[in-house]
Amino acid sequence: MARRKAFFQKTPLFAGKLATQNDLCSRSYGTNAWIAPIAQAKLENASRPIALSGPIEWAQIHLGQGLKMKVLFLDIDGVLNNEKTKERLGPEAGIFANFIGIDKRLLKLFQDWLADKPIEVVISSSWRTDERMLKVLADHGLRWLDITPNRGYRGREIEEWLKGKHVARYAILDDIQQFYGHQYRHFVQTSYIHGLRPKNLKKLEAILKLDPPSSNGRTPDFESGN
Repeated sequence: MARRKAFFQKTPLFAGKLATQNDLCSRSYGTNAWIAPIAQAKLENASRPIALSGPIEWAQIHLGQGLKMKVLFLDIDGVLNNEKTKERLGPEAGIFANFIGIDKRLLKLFQDWLADKPIEVVISSSWRTDERMLKVLADHGLRWLDITPNRGYRGREIEEWLKGKHVARYAILDDIQQFYGHQYRHFVQTSYIHGLRPKNLKKLEAILKLDPPSSNGRTPDFESGN
């Protein structure tokens, strides 16, 4: 894991760059692997840069309609895999083939928890710096809104991403401590020994102040503030 993270830090192939709609359409794997089809249809005429993935609400958020988000900054190594993970990356990962991949059990734990939550995922993992690794995540069914920029320090990358965004609350799920002091109240630390655990998800719920749906079936409006 350390070797892969070190390589990513020295090789900013993706480096937080957002793709345009035309860029995505020109890629051999096609846009539907990354963007929900309905959201994609809404964005066909969009001139702004767009992220590689996201739910249907993406258009409302990024076309400036002011929807406040609850955001989860997601690491991969030590969260969706651990030291006992048997799954390995295949040849599609290029030079990362045979590295530890996504643990199916941990991924299911995360996806099942996320399924009914009003949360937007932003990838902060070093995996974001290589398009092959992003495609691996997408092929495993992971969907995200955006990725953080590549600045060599995770706290700074998150801080820069948050600037100018309509964010009600945010949480950080990571196995390493590389954040500014004021960010630690948003931080839930996992361990590479175990990876993601149910107790980590409970802490995320508390930080994000996730409320059950209201009696009319709608999720309550997001609160303002951090």
